[in-house]
Amino acid sequence: MRPGDVLRFRVLPLVVAFGLVVLFIVVLVRLANSGEDLAVDRERAVALAEALYAQKKADGMDFTAGPCLAEELMAGWAADIVHSPRTPADDLPENQCQSYRAGRVFRLVELDPDGNVVRAQ
Repeated sequence: MRPGDVLRFRVLPLVVAFGLVVLFIVVLVRLANSGEDLAVDRERAVALAEALYAQKKADGMDFTAGPCLAEELMAGWAADIVHSPRTPADDLPENQCQSYRAGRVFRLVELDPDGNVVRAQ
């Protein structure tokens, strides 16, 4: 064996294997924490939607037509007014926030016309 062969055939594979194990652990930890992050974001988005609803209600906004409350409530989230219980009309594109339809946000807080949370996902 030449001097460089030890490094190439014994040490390098161990370093690569160790790096892959570390990467695997990092990915697992990240996946485990992503659920917690979503729960925190959901709570924050609901609180923001409820506060915005109260503000708009105080300003005299009419919620009976199911308007989009906020195109971007926070990063990745919109707030919409829907029926409670939800109806097929709530799923029609013309009755959804434009930012959600366009894919600029992927999560919605849905409140009914009285400001109650219908769902947040």
